[in-house]
Amino acid sequence: MGGVLVARARTRHALRLGVAVVALDALPLLVLSQSAGLALLVVAMFVNGIAIELFSVAWDLSLQENIPQDRLARVYSYDALGSMLSLPLGEMLAGPLAERVGTRTTMLGGVVLVVAVTLAALCSREVRGLTTRSGGPAGSFVAPAGGPEGTSNEAGETSVPGPLAYEKDSPGSDDGAPRAL
Repeated sequence: MGGVLVARARTRHALRLGVAVVALDALPLLVLSQSAGLALLVVAMFVNGIAIELFSVAWDLSLQENIPQDRLARVYSYDALGSMLSLPLGEMLAGPLAERVGTRTTMLGGVVLVVAVTLAALCSREVRGLTTRSGGPAGSFVAPAGGPEGTSNEAGETSVPGPLAYEKDSPGSDDGAPRAL
């Protein structure tokens, strides 16, 4: 569902939106801390799933548009490593913390932590200001001026239908032809 929403989105600030919805990761913890019923938990988890997908697409798009292709795999590897290490560390800390201060307090602490980290990330000018080249109509790609044939706008960008990129400085693309990503 989140993937469908983000595919239809036309925001030029995908990372800002993606980071902002990370705050919704706190919903399941909040619901669990209140001992709410199953129906409310299912709704909270559904909203959380949409938020995770929105963030994931915004994060991947931001990496793919801003990291040089020859370094992208390495950046993705470090990203995955950090994510995979942080999950078990958090899980190892949650149990003893819940035993010490109580389950409800630990979950509410998790809510505060998720919201605080989200707000801290949104304080970054780089996160708030990063724009995507594909912020135009769904299914279009905005290439640098002088790129493949398409419609130019007032900023000198060229809108190209479909997932095409113009990489005139990358190895093997000296013919100037657009390549599918």
